Amino acid sequence: MPTNRTKRTRARSVIDDAKMEDLFYGPGACLLNGCGYLGPHGDGLWRDKSPDTQSEVLRAMEADWRTGHRIVMRAWSERGDHARWCADQHHGNPSQPWALTQFGDPTNAA
Repeated sequence: MPTNRTKRTRARSVIDDAKMEDLFYGPGACLLNGCGYLGPHGDGLWRDKSPDTQSEVLRAMEADWRTGHRIVMRAWSERGDHARWCADQHHGNPSQPWALTQFGDPTNAA
């Protein structure tokens, strides 16, 4: 039977550093080619991806956010002023990660 520790470990392993950056700042924030949520979809910027690809990426991001939001928020709280500045530049809200702005708080879901 899975324990809380198993669940935490599984969520942490799914959200690598590149994906964490995308959850902090939005899709395509990780500029390393082949990394993050855009990695499997080849070269190019978020804005250049097809609507189908964008939908697929957003679904994957939301699924990871729903299962790993506590890990993302903990990592976010450990970030400093530079992370807040980056968030402001990417999505206009320096107080929280992009995923929270985009997908909402999964603990408040009905």
